[in-house]
Amino acid sequence: MLDRRARAADTSISKINEGRGVVDVASQPLMDKANAMEGRGRQPAGPKLLTNEPQWLNEYRARQLTAATTYGWVDKDGGVVRLPIERAKQLLLERGLPVTAAPAEVVDPAADAVPAADGTAPAAPAPGGN
Repeated sequence: MLDRRARAADTSISKINEGRGVVDVASQPLMDKANAMEGRGRQPAGPKLLTNEPQWLNEYRARQLTAATTYGWVDKDGGVVRLPIERAKQLLLERGLPVTAAPAEVVDPAADAVPAADGTAPAAPAPGGN
């Protein structure tokens, strides 16, 4: 066993030295780019690290402030707009909350019960359904 390991470690008989283990990197289809994923328009897997967090945070806060204080389209085809929070509060006070339709009439199950064969009313179920 040790003899085989020693022979495998010997560089004079290694497959790489004999030319059988050489890989031509330039002939590989995706190896000509610095990043193989880049050629297909995707990002490599892995964590997305922030390299300048204060700058990113300032830009994020600016985007949030713009969204909360300006008018804009959310869905132009659907007619959905974005409006400033203060204006939304004013409209809510002027118009009130939207009113929904009244709930459907609740049906009493005892009213639909069929009377017993002897003509007496059926017994009401116990509270809680037990």
